[in-house]
Parts: sequence; C-alpha cells; structure tokens
Amino acid sequence: MRKLMLEQRKRVEELISSIREEKNGFKLGKPWRHSDKSLTCVVPILKLTSDDERGYITITEAKKISITDTGRIDEARIKNNEDMPIFLRLGEILAGGTQERAITSSRIIFPGEEVTIPVACIHLSKGIQKGAEFHFSGYASHKDYSYLRNTHDFGEANQQESWNLDNTYVTYANTVLNKHGFETSNNPNPNTNPNTTSDETWQQYVSPQDSSSNNDPNYFWDDRTYPTGSPQDSIPPNSPHVVRTQQLGYYQVLEYKDDLTTKHNEVNELLADIIKKVPLFEDQIGLALIDPEGFKCLDCYDVKLSYKAIKEALVGKETAAIADTDEENVFEYKPEVAKKAINKVLDNSFVENVVHEHKNCKTITLDLEGYMGEAVLLDNKVVHLVVTRKD
Repeated sequence: MRKLMLEQRKRVEELISSIREEKNGFKLGKPWRHSDKSLTCVVPILKLTSDDERGYITITEAKKISITDTGRIDEARIKNNEDMPIFLRLGEILAGGTQERAITSSRIIFPGEEVTIPVACIHLSKGIQKGAEFHFSGYASHKDYSYLRNTHDFGEANQQESWNLDNTYVTYANTVLNKHGFETSNNPNPNTNPNTTSDETWQQYVSPQDSSSNNDPNYFWDDRTYPTGSPQDSIPPNSPHVVRTQQLGYYQVLEYKDDLTTKHNEVNELLADIIKKVPLFEDQIGLALIDPEGFKCLDCYDVKLSYKAIKEALVGKETAAIADTDEENVFEYKPEVAKKAINKVLDNSFVENVVHEHKNCKTITLDLEGYMGEAVLLDNKVVHLVVTRKD
C-alpha cells in the first residue's frame, strides 16, 4: 500500500510541478478581470496537449442519474444509470424539495452503482424531506471548501462553521450587488411587534411544544431536521437569522440569510453580463483566482472537455468575487505577478491522506501551509485537482 501511495503522490507532484513550471504542455494564460477596479482576476490554466479522451463524465453531463435524500443531514443516495462513471466533486450543490446540501468529498460513481455520498447542510432553516429528489444546482465557492472538507473529516462538529459561512456569503453577495446598483434585502422584513401573529410580514411559526403547527416545509426547525434533538436544541444560540419570541414561545424566521443557493442564483442572474465575459480558451482545463491577498484558489481537470462542461457553473460560484470592485483600488494585476503568486503556493510541499478508495479511483486530501486541496485519481491519473486558501 505504501508503494502504491508513493506512486499516487508522484502523480500529484508531477501535475503541480507541470502547472507551476509550465511544462509538459501546461501554460498559465493571461490574467483577466472585468475592470481595472476589480479585486479578483482569473488566470486560465491551459494544456496544449490536452485531448478529449477520459474515463468519466461530469455531473453536468449526466442525464441518467438519480440523487435522493436519505433523511440524514450528512448523506445523500445516488444511482448511476449512465454507461460511464460519473465524477461528483467537492463543493457541488444538491438542491430540490428538501434541505440543500453540498458534497464534502469527491467521488467517482461507476455505472449501475447505487451508493451514499457524504454531504453537508448549507441551508439550516430548510427542513429535510426523506426520499425527496436532488438535482445539481451549481458549486459552493472556494471559500466554503475548507469548511466542507472539515465537515467530512470531523463530522457535525464543524457543521456550525459551514452555516456561519452561508450567512457571511449572503451578506457579502448583497454588498457586491449594491455596488452594481441592485437593491437587496433578506425577505421577509422582520416585524418589530412581537405581540401579534396576524401580520402578513410574519412568517411561519413553529411551536417548541408542537412542531405540527408548521405548514411550510421551507422554513422551519423540527425533529425531521435533527432526529435526535428537540427544536430548541436544534437552533444555534447565536443564529443571526432566527429569534426566539419569548412572549409566545415560538420561533420566528426573520431573515433568510442562510439561503446560500437562492442568493447564489440571484447573484448569477443579476451579474450574468459580467460572467459571460470571462473568456474560455480552446485548450483551457481550469483556472486560478488571484486577489489582493495573493493566490486564492486553483481548480483544474485532466482534459478540456471536462472543464468546458462545467465552466459556466465553476465560474458562476465565484461571481461575487469576480464582480467585486473597489473604487480606490490601486493594485495592478500583471501576468508575471499573478504567476509568481501561483508558483509561491504550488512550490510548497504537501501532506496527503487517502480519504476514499474504490475500485481504480482514489480521493486524496492535500494540506499545504495556509492552503488545503484535494486530488482525485482514476486509473492512476489525476483527473481533478483543487487547491484553495484556508480563509
């Protein structure tokens, strides 16, 4: 096993080295940003020798796939009815008639297999509906990756951090939208009078003593969300989107600041013109993002066909960051500066750990100084690599 592990490490090292040194057909393209006030630039990762031969398809290409809610907060059930293996990757959002989740560790699901996959909740105030169907709904941002991976590694103890990050993203996204002239709010507006339940601005109440009073599955806490806990115990004491109305003994949802998916979709819709301008090159297999703090993240596939299939969704998850501006920004992005920022990080050594192994594929976590990552190998070839800053 150790000899095999050394071979796997060698494959990852070869890929990182090829990107860093721009060898073996790899090349870092010219950094792009939508204006000279932008705080983030996109660096395309090209592979001039890339072809379209691969042993899998991405979730965006899968038409014969079934994903359902098991009723557990930390898992979903998937059935692959395709003739090809399906690659499910860290950060993919699953949405539907149940609580939204994000995949916490990449997997390759082979034809005919029906398995459970690890996920984390990204919408605290939406209840779980066992048996409900999921569909792919984009990607969580790279800022979420370390929390998602930690949720996978350390269990629900890190779930609260993921919820806090959802709230942080919604607030940040609203700030960016405001900069572009869009008015935003977290609906509904809270009612300041806690002594009435008839006001239409008040949303669904759930009694701690009687959760059956809830009629709206989208906004509530009850035993379906946390099978072993009471509604009172389920709600984090410092949750910014819920208050306890002591006079009535009810929970009231004031602001849906934890609805990551809805806000993500809103940002992509309102700022679609900016995202459409992000270039796609013929030989592109991935991208890196640079911000004023330096190297932010890198995300690449083994072939251009895979990147092309998910490019819109991959870029879309970083819409807020790409569109963010600062009128007083004086930092000038230059190709050589961007490349140095990427090389500085990729030059670090890493510690690897195999977290999943099935048939001829492996998922390996990577830990670097100030950064974390993940590599997925299929037939001893790295098919996907992500490296992101631990924000």
